[in-house]
Amino acid sequence: MRGYAGLGPVDYNLAEPWRQQPFDTAQSYAVFQDFLALKAPRRTRGLHPSAEGWRVAHGWDVRAAAYDAHIAAIRVAAVERVTEALAERHARLGFEVTTIAERDLARLRRAQEKAPDDLPRLQDGQILRYLETGIRIEREAAGAAPPAPAETLDLSALSVDELRTFRELARKAARK
Repeated sequence: MRGYAGLGPVDYNLAEPWRQQPFDTAQSYAVFQDFLALKAPRRTRGLHPSAEGWRVAHGWDVRAAAYDAHIAAIRVAAVERVTEALAERHARLGFEVTTIAERDLARLRRAQEKAPDDLPRLQDGQILRYLETGIRIEREAAGAAPPAPAETLDLSALSVDELRTFRELARKAARK
């Protein structure tokens, strides 16, 4: 990239144009750093009497755009690192939860074979919740979309008797 510093064409540091360039004086570069600290769209008003001239002559707009892209890339990389770490953690936790559920399911089977009336540590519903949770975590960690949230019913308009009937029907349905 070529720029103009008032004396003739000057080479930019293409890799990091937001860094001090050969044509930047200490004062113009200090003002450029203040310019970079502004939110886009950046304006030179209030920075320094020579800021607008330096902006044009030293290509501040292009350099600031490169800086913004650099910062955005850093942020994206940080989010990707965190997302990857969370996915690994969730996959590990999902595996651990399903391992616990499998162990307790095997314990339940053995206990039922030996003494059907004895209760093992986890009940069937608890084991099912472990399995469902572990499977959901494993799927999400593998990149699958989480399931849609279950619909909720608005029961606020029901009378007390209707609520009792609803609860009884829900209990019966849960037993089946």
